Amino acid sequence: MPYTNRVFNSIDEVDLTAWERVRSESGGSIFMDPRFIASVETSMKEDCRFWYVIVYDGNGRPAACACLTAMTIDLADLADPRLAWIIRRTPRLLTRFRKLKLFICGLPGSPGEKSLALTSLSSSANIFAVLDEVIRALANETRSDAIVYKEFGNG
Repeated sequence: MPYTNRVFNSIDEVDLTAWERVRSESGGSIFMDPRFIASVETSMKEDCRFWYVIVYDGNGRPAACACLTAMTIDLADLADPRLAWIIRRTPRLLTRFRKLKLFICGLPGSPGEKSLALTSLSSSANIFAVLDEVIRALANETRSDAIVYKEFGNG
């Protein structure tokens, strides 16, 4: 049976029973706690757009959950001050290259913790295939310039 998914536009819409099941089976990270996510969403919703995905296995059991974010970054904000000065003074025609629309598998910022939880690493290839399909579709819909997968590691 194939894996399926549900995409939610706000943490308030998420099936919390399924989300918490995945979160608890994956170690219960505070960064995947709906209360933490709600505070991030509330504080950043003017600058970011959020989605939450739950992936279900072939038996309909929740197998993974992930936070997704779309945001625009200004390269001048990340550059060395001297380079930022030059970037900010470029002609308006080139400003499109200055601002990047990113689609992130994760929350904005970098807490150093994953925004993806899996109940079993053995099924990760199937889960990642489903998740990648969702991320590509949403990135295309939001006309993102790049997709970023961050804070992935062992376990």
